[in-house]
Amino acid sequence: MPHRIAVITAGGAAPAIIINRLVEHFPDLLLITEEPEPKGMFLRRRARKIGWFQTLAQLPTQFLSKFAKGALSKRYAEIEQEHSVSMEMPELPDAINIASVNDGSVGQILNDNGITLTFVVGGRMLSKATLDTIACPILNFHVGFTPDYRGVNGGYWSLIEDKSERFGGTVHFIDQGVDTGEIVDQYVCIPTPKDNLMTYQHVISAQSANGCVETINAILAG
Repeated sequence: MPHRIAVITAGGAAPAIIINRLVEHFPDLLLITEEPEPKGMFLRRRARKIGWFQTLAQLPTQFLSKFAKGALSKRYAEIEQEHSVSMEMPELPDAINIASVNDGSVGQILNDNGITLTFVVGGRMLSKATLDTIACPILNFHVGFTPDYRGVNGGYWSLIEDKSERFGGTVHFIDQGVDTGEIVDQYVCIPTPKDNLMTYQHVISAQSANGCVETINAILAG
């Protein structure tokens, strides 16, 4: 039986890097995009998982990223060129758009399309009810080394703590926690002096993209 993978995402420049590389190697990939989650809902949900202190500590970065996009456009272009990646979401003819990964439709969509492995990158956390409907293995790409650095800005905190050997990305199985599932593979990455809090996730995604392809192929091969 031939394998077919699905990718679930809410979009974004860093996730697009991974997704475009996967499309190159899995041309029949099924792309499932979900609508961006309202900010208030995101904060409440994450706070229930990791607490309000850690949740609110992530807000300055999110605000800065909006205002800094123009100033950082040159560095983003350099990352694309250096690693032969694209930060533009691919336009696939059979892509499926849903309101939320937890709207009750995902399990049936994956089953109807013969999906044998699902990969989440830049999507919201899956509820227990949603996980119970998905029969195939489901993985997540996290921009950071778990379990040390969960949530956002994992690369930044690893450098702040002088742990450059833990600056990178993780592929792990998804469970009901925040980046707590069993680790499948991790990729050590190297930032340049040009990089900062606003570009670390893009650098990690660009340097982890080929690793994600290799990891998926290894899992599909058993």
